[in-house]
Amino acid sequence: MVAARGGICATAALAIFALAMVPPIEAKAGDVTVTIVAPLSGAMIGGSSGYETGMRLAVEAINDAGGLLGRQLRMTVVDDACDPDQAEVAAEQALADQPLVIIGHFCSEGAIRAATVYARAGVIAISPTATSPHLTEMGVSTVFRMVGRDDRQGLTAARALAQHWSQRRIAIFDDGAAYSRGLADIVRDQLRKRGIAPVVDGHFTPNALNYDPVIQTLRKQHVEVLYAAGHALDVGLILREIAAAALTVQVLGPDTLNVSDLQDVAGSATEGLLFTYPPDPMRMPSAQPMLSAAKSHGEHLERRTLLTYAALQVWAEAVKRSGSFAAPVVAATLRGAPLDTILGPVSFDAKGDIVGPLSDWIWYRWHQGTTAPGTPR
Repeated sequence: MVAARGGICATAALAIFALAMVPPIEAKAGDVTVTIVAPLSGAMIGGSSGYETGMRLAVEAINDAGGLLGRQLRMTVVDDACDPDQAEVAAEQALADQPLVIIGHFCSEGAIRAATVYARAGVIAISPTATSPHLTEMGVSTVFRMVGRDDRQGLTAARALAQHWSQRRIAIFDDGAAYSRGLADIVRDQLRKRGIAPVVDGHFTPNALNYDPVIQTLRKQHVEVLYAAGHALDVGLILREIAAAALTVQVLGPDTLNVSDLQDVAGSATEGLLFTYPPDPMRMPSAQPMLSAAKSHGEHLERRTLLTYAALQVWAEAVKRSGSFAAPVVAATLRGAPLDTILGPVSFDAKGDIVGPLSDWIWYRWHQGTTAPGTPR
């Protein structure tokens, strides 16, 4: 989610290399602090309860099993509003509690801004949902992600557009933010390589009161297929206005469209909407015991809950395997042999990207107010 694009200059690379020279934060006597930095306010607040629940359940499970290296975990929570301008402030606030791991940030721009802050402090950061390729291309050895990258997400979208709608009138819109623009640009580039030119290639303004200019463009250009990269509230309003205008447009989009806020805004206009998302952890056999136990205790779990839970769990498993809380040691262990989690064995490559099935992107479809895997057609 919320990606940024581009490489890293030589000066920045040297600065990041220098971060590795800063002594890492070491655990002190008593409880071990673990911190989640999540959007507890702002446009992305819809999934925040799932994030916090996942973190809390993971902390409880680890503590109930005796803690880590004989010590109990203490959880703290910090809000970054999924706002890149607040990310560094949130990172400094999080570090004030001297955590040994940060679970977050959940939006890519925030995760990118905060990564070097955590690296300077010698703290591991594991994002459950940040998808920007740039996050793990910065040369920061202490950053990891639990989901696939946007270059693969964009490729998945372009392949579907080329396979199923190459002869249709395609439009691509993004909201101009780094995540949306970066992802849409990947789709544009991949379509161009396949000789497919959208009839409309444009942008829309986030948080607008209405999207009449978008609707008028879709109508004038007789658009049949729309790839819309942006946040759920905006895309939901566009969907509702497409339905109100009686236009027949197949809408596709990215992982940001997998939130209940979309249904709240668009209502029945979500029907048939397609979006890319990682393989559903709720359907993984390894997660079923936890889901059953949570249900019996009245806990509501969702995809983000499990990704957050697994993010803390994989760090804890690396701590146990290495016998150390030191960030360089834990980071090396995370890049080693797979570690067991509720999502099955998890491992990371040299950059900190997750490898295996969880790095993939598959299609989901909105149907009757819920989402499930669905093949584009």
